[in-house]
Amino acid sequence: MTVSASLRARDLIAQLLAFSRQSEMPLGTIDFVPMIKETLHFLRAVTPANVKMTTVLHEGDFTLVGHPSQIHQILMNLCTNAIHAVHKRDGGKVEITLEETVLPDWEAQSLTLSPGRHALLMVRDNGEGISARHLERIFDPFFTTKAVGEGTGLGLSVVHGHVSALKGRILVESRVGSGSTFRVYLPLGKADGARENAPHLEDESVTFGLRVLLVDDEPQLKRVLMEHLAALGCQTESASNVTEGVALLTANPDGFDLVITDQTMPDATGEQLLGALRHLELNLPVVLTSGYKLPFPAKELRARGFFAFLPKPVLALELAQILRRLSLPSHPSSR
Repeated sequence: MTVSASLRARDLIAQLLAFSRQSEMPLGTIDFVPMIKETLHFLRAVTPANVKMTTVLHEGDFTLVGHPSQIHQILMNLCTNAIHAVHKRDGGKVEITLEETVLPDWEAQSLTLSPGRHALLMVRDNGEGISARHLERIFDPFFTTKAVGEGTGLGLSVVHGHVSALKGRILVESRVGSGSTFRVYLPLGKADGARENAPHLEDESVTFGLRVLLVDDEPQLKRVLMEHLAALGCQTESASNVTEGVALLTANPDGFDLVITDQTMPDATGEQLLGALRHLELNLPVVLTSGYKLPFPAKELRARGFFAFLPKPVLALELAQILRRLSLPSHPSSR
């Protein structure tokens, strides 16, 4: 199997898992703005140089109830679709806008939404646009106008599913030759008793002095995760496989506070790395990451010896939440 085919297969599996995980996602209170900034930071690194991406984030309180993975999937799919629509033309533009809108009763009723405060996310492109006959089907699973190998046809249906789960609404306007605009309405405000899903990264108090060993064989994902850790005040060493990771731990058994490991690597699994740590009598907390579904029920995570699980692509907000738990005085690894 070629590398490109493997990546397409991974993308398809990730999109399918997004459907199955919707009912399993614990909802909490999150801030929309850091999520957008984090996602766009990643996208800009992989956006073709001929595509101009602009962002307009209006000031306001964009607190909503959801799960970070839902927001990430919505943003990634809408933005990557827009980039794909313009990447082959000179002067390709993608604009992402976030603003607050207050829907009166009559407008909310016309949109089948609840009245009141909503975040309005708009993703515009100046691509070729979508024909009227295709507009009727763009949210259908597996429907795509892309060539074979360029997309799974699941992106917009995943977006539609997440927006609906968040009690929002997505609308699209498009004309052939004039580009497309996607509008996403999401209700704002905290739910009664909702827990914080993640800290605000822009709060200067959210820093952690942890020494982290990162074990992962995917260079790009490892680089992004190391950037997240550095931004959160962590010192990180990395290894590309389990053998390298065990060697680093053996050479410096007191040099780390946390291990973050991928589950599937060429020489061994994250579970085998955990076993090696216990054989070395190192009681370090281990966070497991994977772009696929856990190979065992999530409720068995702690029983198997892992501290937490981070789905890929890893979100800085979810990572910060785990580091905060590690830094609590009640945790044995706290210093």
